[in-house]
Amino acid sequence: AEVIDLNSEINRHPARRVWFESLDRHLVESIDRWPAVAGCVAWLSQQSAIDVLASKRSALVVQKEHWITDDRRLAESGIGGLSWRDFGFPSAKDIGIACVGSTAEGAGLMHHKFFLMGLGPGRWRAVWFGSYNPTNRGRRNLDAAILSTDPDIVRDFAAELRSVLELAEPRQWLAPGLDPHWRRARR
Repeated sequence: AEVIDLNSEINRHPARRVWFESLDRHLVESIDRWPAVAGCVAWLSQQSAIDVLASKRSALVVQKEHWITDDRRLAESGIGGLSWRDFGFPSAKDIGIACVGSTAEGAGLMHHKFFLMGLGPGRWRAVWFGSYNPTNRGRRNLDAAILSTDPDIVRDFAAELRSVLELAEPRQWLAPGLDPHWRRARR
């Protein structure tokens, strides 16, 4: 049987790369090229992604779930180095890993999957996005990912990260519901 490289024909545009295979490897390689990364992912358990994030100035928002407060691997990962002030908020405290969402049955999820990469807030140069969850289970799924350096797309994702950060809580959250309650009009 002929082997078809799903990644080769698509990736001829200079402002984007598209992948359908080896997404865990492509994510880590993409992040590793930049000194700073910030993003939103529903879940994170892929150890290679955790390790590369910890080696950068980073901030991450994940879906608020009970396991996140007890996950020692994330708590001790070293992910951090970008402060709330870096994103235009008053606090100089490190963001590290924050969360958004509600633990209530039937509540909507923060289901984003994107990472901004570059020199830091206001100086992002690329965004990785798609359907891939950087989890151990996600490696087995059929997913897609795009890495774009298009300034308009990068700017839109940076604005979305800022909007999500407005709703974020510390990883060691106390309120079971969204605090503040997440209701925003879609643009």
